[in-house]
Amino acid sequence: MSFYQIITPSAWNLSTRSNSDVKGTAEQALIGTPIREINHTIEIGRTIRSFDPFISCATHIYTGGKHINTIQVVQ
Repeated sequence: MSFYQIITPSAWNLSTRSNSDVKGTAEQALIGTPIREINHTIEIGRTIRSFDPFISCATHIYTGGKHINTIQVVQ
């Protein structure tokens, strides 16, 4: 009998920082993304969905450790 672990693209690309503080792929892609309207952050949704078009979650925006906004990324 064989054992294996499946690592999905979403788990890999949308992961959080590693124990050694290496940023996840999506986090790296979001850094420096220009946001035109802080209350309508469609750019963030587009970037996240480029890694997984079926992702359905909330994206929380922080700057300087302070929570600024939450957007829903839905289909």
